[in-house]
Amino acid sequence: MIQMANMTRQGRLLLCMVLLVMLGTQASALTGYETRITGGPSWHTWPAISGNLVAYEDDRYGNVDIFLYNLSSGVETRLTDEACDHYWPKIYGDRVVWWDNRSGFNNFDIFMYNTTTGEESQITDDPLNQENADLYR
Repeated sequence: MIQMANMTRQGRLLLCMVLLVMLGTQASALTGYETRITGGPSWHTWPAISGNLVAYEDDRYGNVDIFLYNLSSGVETRLTDEACDHYWPKIYGDRVVWWDNRSGFNNFDIFMYNTTTGEESQITDDPLNQENADLYR
């Protein structure tokens, strides 16, 4: 066993560097990899992930829309295309929820998209704002 008290300052420094390199190598083996899934000059914000699916906001067409990216297939799907803004997607399993103002400028409702069936449904219908949707099975 190495006794730190009997080591010179340079020896302790060398030991610490060796340990950091060894720990860094182990940590990097566990972190995986990074993949860019969006591009272009538009804003890509509020990503949410469940399994192999990533839902996020993107304003490339002038309004804020919700997109879905499949990490396994590399396929991107635009979920919304109404002439309004769609905000804060959340995803769990095969369901994506968000809130948008398609009912009026300051009238937000919650909508859901089923990735298995490809169907969108309106969850709320209220003249007051319905925001910050979330889900969990």
